Amino acid sequence: MHLLRQFDMTYRPAHYGHAAAPPTGTRVELARIDHPLAQDELVLVAHRVRGCWRYSFEAPEDWNLVPGRASSREALTFAELIDLFEESTVNKRDRAHLLWALNSEVFQSDHDMSLAEQRLRLTRAADLPRPRSALYPELAQWCADQQSDWIATYLILMAKARNGERLG
Repeated sequence: MHLLRQFDMTYRPAHYGHAAAPPTGTRVELARIDHPLAQDELVLVAHRVRGCWRYSFEAPEDWNLVPGRASSREALTFAELIDLFEESTVNKRDRAHLLWALNSEVFQSDHDMSLAEQRLRLTRAADLPRPRSALYPELAQWCADQQSDWIATYLILMAKARNGERLG
């Protein structure tokens, strides 16, 4: 049985703007992601502009990342931060999948491996995005839990396919 951790999705870091309004021009680093498809780290930043926070990414130029949310009056809640990542796009068109390695070769099945070997290979994979944040300290664990659940679901689907069951 897989137990899911509970995360406070309403958590809002007070020191990045909720308790006191910082001056215009303030720059705050919200999170960094080591993403397998990027040449460098992806950095989400908030800039204080005329009473609100504007969000942008510092990323390799060819990524042209657009945050899933342009601005907010106060610091993002944990849930809003995750939504910002999940709604982010590349060139304002395609989902960026910043927290998931959906296009990675690591998720290609190897039918010669047992499911236990597949699980071990997937959980050790360097191709999973690794986020971290000083302001949102649970981000890394939340993402690791989500990836673990995804891997478990993927392995169940593989087992069903091996047994000839219909998927869906």
